Amino acid sequence: MAASHAVEEETLQLQPPPSKLNRLLAFCLMFFVLTTVLLAVVIFLLFVYLPARDCGPDVCTTRECIEVGAFITQNVNLTADPCEDFFEYACGGYADRNRYNSQSIKTGIGAYVDMIKSLQSKIFELLYIDGMVSTDDPEMAVLYNISRSMFHSCMSWHDAFWTGSSVLSSFVDPLFEFATDGIRTNQLSSVEQLLGQLMKRGATGLVKLALTDSEYSVILSAESDGSSEFNDTKISIKTDLFGFTSRWTREDLQPVLDALTVNITLNFAKILRLKGGVDKLIRTQNQLFDLTKQLPADAAIDELYNGTLESLQQLKPGATFNWSRLLFYAFDRQIPPDHGVSVQNVSILYRVLDNLAKTATFGVDEYRPECAFLLLDSVLSFAKFFPEPLRGQVTKLKQTGINVQEVQSTTDEATYPKFCMLFAMTSMQPVVVDMFTRAFIKQGFSDIHRIIEDVKQAMEQNVDDETWISEKGKLSIKSKIRSVKQSVGYDPMSPESIKAYFSTVRKLYKKDRGFGHFVGLYQLIETSKQAQVMTANSTVSYFFVTNPLQVNAFNFMERNTIIFPMGILGPYLYDPKYPVYLRYGGIGTVIGHEIGHSFDDAGHILTDSGSEGHFWDNSTEAGFLNRTGCLVDSFSAMELGKGTRLDGNATLGNNIADVLGISSAYRALQNQLKRPGSTEPKRLPGALKSLTPEMMFFVQFAQIWCEKVPPEVYVTRYKQPTHSPPKLRILGSLKNSEEFARVFSCKAGSGMNPASKCRLW
Repeated sequence: MAASHAVEEETLQLQPPPSKLNRLLAFCLMFFVLTTVLLAVVIFLLFVYLPARDCGPDVCTTRECIEVGAFITQNVNLTADPCEDFFEYACGGYADRNRYNSQSIKTGIGAYVDMIKSLQSKIFELLYIDGMVSTDDPEMAVLYNISRSMFHSCMSWHDAFWTGSSVLSSFVDPLFEFATDGIRTNQLSSVEQLLGQLMKRGATGLVKLALTDSEYSVILSAESDGSSEFNDTKISIKTDLFGFTSRWTREDLQPVLDALTVNITLNFAKILRLKGGVDKLIRTQNQLFDLTKQLPADAAIDELYNGTLESLQQLKPGATFNWSRLLFYAFDRQIPPDHGVSVQNVSILYRVLDNLAKTATFGVDEYRPECAFLLLDSVLSFAKFFPEPLRGQVTKLKQTGINVQEVQSTTDEATYPKFCMLFAMTSMQPVVVDMFTRAFIKQGFSDIHRIIEDVKQAMEQNVDDETWISEKGKLSIKSKIRSVKQSVGYDPMSPESIKAYFSTVRKLYKKDRGFGHFVGLYQLIETSKQAQVMTANSTVSYFFVTNPLQVNAFNFMERNTIIFPMGILGPYLYDPKYPVYLRYGGIGTVIGHEIGHSFDDAGHILTDSGSEGHFWDNSTEAGFLNRTGCLVDSFSAMELGKGTRLDGNATLGNNIADVLGISSAYRALQNQLKRPGSTEPKRLPGALKSLTPEMMFFVQFAQIWCEKVPPEVYVTRYKQPTHSPPKLRILGSLKNSEEFARVFSCKAGSGMNPASKCRLW
């Protein structure tokens, strides 16, 4: 027990006094409480405050927002003062990240061209990669394959040419075979039959169908379903002998003969089964040239003939050549005597044709020289498809560029893939559009239609706000705005219509034939399109004239119709998943621009239906002219370069459209943001997060016009423009925008906020 007691006593001695223990417990409790409170505050800041600042719902993090945000971030220079130079603010980064090369130093670099290249890259892949897009319709699948074969045959032929292979016969042989397919030499009864067959396939330069601008206007005037009768069209015939010229003077034609080397001509002579070869061709050509000796040496021949088919025949009484017979074989039906006809160089052409008609087309076992001349002309009429070195041996044809009506071979090795892509796309346009739609258009264009209606409504509101417009004038202007019709994306042809239109192509298509075969198909398609229009038997809508796969938009004033091809309805100008301020600042301003053309210096004198006549009162007209005069002065004060100013009169129409387009699209955005229940749209990530939706509207408007152009090129290119240069387009339109100055809080008198502004509505 003594031991136990000793232990207890020792334990008691180790305990602190009661007062010290209480103090220690209180300290520990206080430390615990303070730590808990501090931890709660930290947790609150982490889970409430920081997410709202850095990752909150006001920042758009979708794939589309991240992509377009990165694109715009690269283009802008947010260190610049937007109120002094908005072009530098919106596009300064574009110039820094894009460098000149040996080609661009001659032309400049621009975001608009970048968008075109992006679209063309998609089309290129569609044609280059077999199976990138497919269809369950076997007949449409054949047309897909024809489109790709056109592209690949073109690529292969140009590859062979540039690698030094002998390719003339691989072009000419299948082309000649195509041009004369179905023409049985022992059944040719006349020159008219031979020429008519060649005309049908677009395989002659001597007499070829050629739509004029007025005929194309008729197509645009037709309803898009192709149901209209083109009763005002006429058969238009032009002459491009040897695919070279419509000028038939000795000075024009002799260089063509000189350019025909013996080797090339002998090759043609062999194909045409001419025993006399070159001698017979030259002799025939010289006979024809004799007919031109009475012509001046330095002048084109006579006037254009316009009249009826019957009166055309009567121009040369007793002539052997029969125009009605020619057109019968060309169109596969009898053309009425009172059908309109226009003919270039009619006098000399009539004499040449009559001379040819007096001889037989085919001898015992060979084409007679006169008809051999026609077939030589047939082959050479395709010279625009030759690569430049070969084309230079055959003709002195000048390159006229590439567009939906005419495709011409490229001039250098580096760019022929682009030519081949455009060649296939132009030939098989509705087929390639169908392929493009399946591959890249994942949803329709209903959003674009809504934006159009919003912009139209906003433009009407702007009109109502203007005091200088009379009440009668306001009613008239708003009536025309409401009357504007629209075509968005394209007016699709059904697969059945496409298959019917290309039925002849499917029949004539031969797999694995050379490039010449596909050149023949191209010319057949173009000629068939023109022939349908010229004989009032067309099922062709403006689909064939206004290429859907282009980065552009149009206002067809004569019908008060705005057109937005699908090619312009893509990144980075538009995506249906972009925030609203980007959609209205991008495609919205383009829509407003096209509507604005209905009220520009040309459009404002056209009525709701597109006919000419003032549709508003004199006081409104006077106010309009005063304000457009202000725009002329405003843009004319802007410099293209040292000592060179912009022509504000020449660019007036597009400047009016820009000013109206921006103000209308901006108000449409404001209407969207102020709708009941609407919330502020999410902002773009990164550096752009600091910009409000209204600021981003104007930044987005500028993006497609960012550019980098050498000063000397700038002055030359825009000396006589119809559009203001992109940089001046941005600066000039926004200097006249009250909304812009307000959004960026620009001080009065600053570079982008002049005291005097030009405002329409």
